[in-house]
Order: sequence, then structure tokens, then C-alpha cells
Amino acid sequence: MMKSYYNPKNSIYSNFSPKIGEELSLRAESNSLIQSLSVVVIGRDGLIYSKTYPEANDKQSFKFNLKITQEMAPESSVIVFYVREQDGDIVFDQFKVELGFKGTNQVSSSYLT
Repeated sequence: MMKSYYNPKNSIYSNFSPKIGEELSLRAESNSLIQSLSVVVIGRDGLIYSKTYPEANDKQSFKFNLKITQEMAPESSVIVFYVREQDGDIVFDQFKVELGFKGTNQVSSSYLT
């Protein structure tokens, strides 16, 4: 049976006030060994990004980058997780990336008199 587990330690650390096109530098930390760390980004239109980092295996801390894209506007959820091998618990953390509206189309209007 798989159980979910929320890590109350706030294990995802980041330093950012992101803009589209920038890279977010993140570090996942755990009090147990990480097994196959996965990152999922969900935006207003659904799944935007998904990646698994097998190079995080058997580490308690792992740094990775996440590029901020237009699809993440105005707000996206980033979920970082792995399944703990010993007991099958899902260890995860999540945070929101808030960009505000960053439309690519410019609209102007004027009144005809």
C-alpha cells in the first residue's frame, strides 16, 4: 500500500523573483536518501514540464535548475517528489511560481471621433 507523506521541514529551497526566460536554481533536501527525484510543473493549461533526475539517487541533497517559460504565467505549481524505497512513502514538496500576466500579444485601442 502506498501512503503519502508531506515533509514538514519545507525541503525545497529557492532564491528567486523569477522572470520568463530565467533559470530558477533549486535544491531538494531530505532526511533520508533520495531515490529518483522527479519534478512536475503544472500551469493553467495542465502539465508543462516533467523530468526525473536519476543522478539524485542515494543523496540527501540535490541541486537542479528549472527554466521559467511563458506557459508558467500567470502562476504555476512546482511539485518535487520521490518514492522512499524502504516503505513506499511519497516524499514531496511543492511551491507556486507567480509571474503575473505576461502576455505575448500587445493590444491597443483608440476612440474614433
